[in-house]
Amino acid sequence: MMNIFILLLIVGYSIHDIDGYGVRGQTIWQIILCKFSDSPTPKYTPTEIKEKCLDRGTGGLADYWHDISNGLINFNSSSVNG
Repeated sequence: MMNIFILLLIVGYSIHDIDGYGVRGQTIWQIILCKFSDSPTPKYTPTEIKEKCLDRGTGGLADYWHDISNGLINFNSSSVNG
C-alpha cells in the first residue's frame, strides 16, 4: 500500500463511551507517523494520509466507520502527526 513503514498509534475514544451505548459521535484518533533512518523517502505527506484515512468521501477509514455505524461515528477532531 505504501512504501513507508508507518507506526500507527491510534488513541480512539468517544465522548459517549461512558453512557453504555458503545462508540458513536465524535471519535478522536491520533495517528503518529514514524520514519526510521533506513526507510525510503515517504510516498505520502501527513496531509495526504489524513485525507486518505480520516476525511470522508475518499473511500478510507472515515467512510468505512461512517457506513457501518449508520452515520453515528465521525473523526472530525482526529489528526495525523509525524
